[in-house]
Amino acid sequence: MKHRVWNTIRITCVIAVLFLAGGCSGRSRIMDNMNKSSEGAERIREEALAYLAEQYDDNFTITLLESAGISMDYDRLTVLSDAYPGESFYVNRYVKDGEELFRDNYFTLYMRRDAEQFFSDMAKQVKEGTSVQVKLKLSVRPETMTAQSTFADMVSLHGSTELYIYLYHKEAFSKAEQDAFLEALKEAECSASIIFEQQGSGVQQRYMLNREMKLYQF
Repeated sequence: MKHRVWNTIRITCVIAVLFLAGGCSGRSRIMDNMNKSSEGAERIREEALAYLAEQYDDNFTITLLESAGISMDYDRLTVLSDAYPGESFYVNRYVKDGEELFRDNYFTLYMRRDAEQFFSDMAKQVKEGTSVQVKLKLSVRPETMTAQSTFADMVSLHGSTELYIYLYHKEAFSKAEQDAFLEALKEAECSASIIFEQQGSGVQQRYMLNREMKLYQF
């Protein structure tokens, strides 16, 4: 009986020591990371701004720096753009094999504006006075595109894109007008979710054109 009690006590002590050691080690790693991020915060901000200046013809202001930690293995900076007031985007900083790598989603700001112009021109051919809003599903610029690429380039290079197109008009869209716009999308080989809505009514007609150019209505 005494032998079993001593074995139980020994096992409990070993587990406690391992748990405390691991916990201290984990807390130490977290504190080291926080100290490192704190000490290098200004350098990270400067390098991120230099990266953006090389990529885009715009002025930027960094409003927030979130350091890498348990929830994410990269530093994230929230950035404001002079060209798109009131809208923010992210710059992520990764460290791999001792090298820094920056990735951003500024792409979503200028590409959305370009996409709205692209589809507004298309919609005008169908129903004058239509307003268009676009929501892109893509969060980063595809590697096949440059900072100077347009939405038309994107459609041409990739054949199809992932986005939502909202079309608004003070009058209801007729079936013929809807079909004409959807046919123009097919000709452009641009997959999307399309929503037609009469302003103020809340009534919508929803479609989805997939990558195989098959149309579905919901």
